[in-house]
Amino acid sequence: MRRLCGLLVILHLAGVSGADVTASGLRAENRAAFALQQARRVLVVRDLSMWRETDFLRRVEELLVFCRQKDVGVVLLAFPTPAAASDLRLQRRSQWVLLSRRAHQQGLAVWALAGDLSWSRDVGQALRWADELLAIHRQGWPGGGLDGVVVEYPALSQLTPLRGGEVAATPARAVDQTGTLAPDSVGPSPALDPLLTEPPLLWPTRPESLPSDDNRNGALLSPADLNSQLVVRSFLEQLSGFSSYLQNAARLGSSRALGNLRIGVALPAWLRGQVSWQGQLKPASDHFADLCDLLLLHNLPAATTEIAAAADATMQYAGQAGKLVVLRLELGLPPRPVPALISLHRRDEVFLESTIAQVLARHARTAGFAGIALDDFLSYRNLPELLDDGTSPSQFAGPKAGAW
Repeated sequence: MRRLCGLLVILHLAGVSGADVTASGLRAENRAAFALQQARRVLVVRDLSMWRETDFLRRVEELLVFCRQKDVGVVLLAFPTPAAASDLRLQRRSQWVLLSRRAHQQGLAVWALAGDLSWSRDVGQALRWADELLAIHRQGWPGGGLDGVVVEYPALSQLTPLRGGEVAATPARAVDQTGTLAPDSVGPSPALDPLLTEPPLLWPTRPESLPSDDNRNGALLSPADLNSQLVVRSFLEQLSGFSSYLQNAARLGSSRALGNLRIGVALPAWLRGQVSWQGQLKPASDHFADLCDLLLLHNLPAATTEIAAAADATMQYAGQAGKLVVLRLELGLPPRPVPALISLHRRDEVFLESTIAQVLARHARTAGFAGIALDDFLSYRNLPELLDDGTSPSQFAGPKAGAW
């Protein structure tokens, strides 16, 4: 299958006509591969304008029709900042329940994508988001609740010094001053490393250097933050607290259904630098895997087409730990200052389906592999289909319910 996928990409780049390769034909082959491994095609929806009351119902139906057309099995909806006004919060909850119920009727799983810059400065903000998610889940049960929550920390995409396999440039004696862990080959042994004594957790000292809400990967962290494991530890601590809060609230809830709310985290697949946390020294992504049920792996700021190879090590650990892994493909124009070449922006659906086939060929049989996420809905909808395949919504039976 891997040879076939590579051939399809070459043929497309060479300009093969629609009579030879079509997006619908490739999608049908990929559909069979997804079904064989009980994996899902995930659609990330970041468009917050859909929650406007005036055209909400129309936007929901458009989204569901698109999911039927593209064999989507899971929708991952960006969760907006909870409204201050109580009447607006109640309206938003009703909208979420309606969308979730309609999606479940179609056989789709519904996850929320949460995370905000304010969390790093105010833990109470994260708890308010958690309370709102729980309120929606409780109000919607049965049939209109959430299947899970994925927490996203965009700043992790900038921690390039924590890539696995790289040799630290700082001397070993600087470990306790900067928080940068030198590899065993050039630094002290793990048993003697000062980081294993777990110094107090520190948050990034310059929150204004983190990405803004409307530019999730744009602003750059300072060199001091980039070279510090404390940044990763702060997010680990935050995820641990957020997850524990949701789980405890679920156990104390009036319905046992609340216990079904699962937790995921979005992070770079290459975040493999050694980090010490809670007395354990292991790759950073392995720590995150220990804290959640699902990993949503991406390859920012590198090429999204290389996500399959970049995810090898993280997927191996997550699969052995019994966790689910979804690999994310970027379809939109990347946020500044990342070049557009890293995404599938301005490609067509034949190229996209060929890329999906390549990922499936490498990881469809890997333990823990749960699907491929396409980020995001608006970019996917506007992706040019250069080969007219004549597909209509009625030709798709839709995904089967019962997977993750």
